[in-house]
Amino acid sequence: MNLHVTANRHGILSGSTSIAPHALPGCRATLHNGTLFCVYRADTFGRVQIIKQAPGETWQSPEPQSRMSAIELPTLVSFNDTLYLFYKAANEVTYVCSYDERLGKFKQIDQLNVVITETPSFAVLNGVLHMFYKRPTGKNIYYRRTTNVQEWAEQPVIKRDGVNTAVTELSPVAITYQNLIHLIYQDDVSGESLLQKTDGGAWSGPLRLVTKPYEHSPGIAVHNGLLTLIYTDASQVLHQYSYDGHSISPLVPSASLKCDTASPALAVQDGFLTALYTAPA
Repeated sequence: MNLHVTANRHGILSGSTSIAPHALPGCRATLHNGTLFCVYRADTFGRVQIIKQAPGETWQSPEPQSRMSAIELPTLVSFNDTLYLFYKAANEVTYVCSYDERLGKFKQIDQLNVVITETPSFAVLNGVLHMFYKRPTGKNIYYRRTTNVQEWAEQPVIKRDGVNTAVTELSPVAITYQNLIHLIYQDDVSGESLLQKTDGGAWSGPLRLVTKPYEHSPGIAVHNGLLTLIYTDASQVLHQYSYDGHSISPLVPSASLKCDTASPALAVQDGFLTALYTAPA
């Protein structure tokens, strides 16, 4: 697999550029101090790779992170002026690493005290980092939060309606939009992507967002005032949806690109909607 990128100021996903070879399927990305970072796994031993693009510059060569191999897709989050990497090693431990701006490398600072599966997702609201994740057994969505990425406060599992537990096979994704955390997950029963919102305290009931079932979690970003999602489809195109806080747009397929059916990444840099995804070499 190769890692590809496509970017457009108007959010039109068409054409792509290969920026890294020898990638395992899937990637995650985030913006940190203006620089766009993407994490993926190399096809040799699942080595954690970081590739980045500073504003107005081209993508740099991939940076292998020494002694870091992941058995599942890692993720990145920018919080309190620090970039964090979370990755799960072969010993089932999820390590927390912070980015050393001077060295351009991640260093391990902690490990989570719970075994997780799939890829956790994060959202920042009012100075608090909220983490949503799954565990190896069951289909519940677990939730914890922190103000310092050291001490975590466990929260109740996510409920669909205050009573019934939300269940999903795929990793949930979360983002802050319109000053609310938006949590999106694919319901295990209906196959629909549901949206629930929270102000950090109370939760809304589920809103049906996308009716089509997908094999992998979407990439998510806020672009031009809209919450935008992209999914990979078996047809090897990206499926794009936009949500304005009230209603969801029809499906918009990408053009002139081919993707693998794995979880893509979505971010915004300098006003450009940027999608990253893996594709056959």
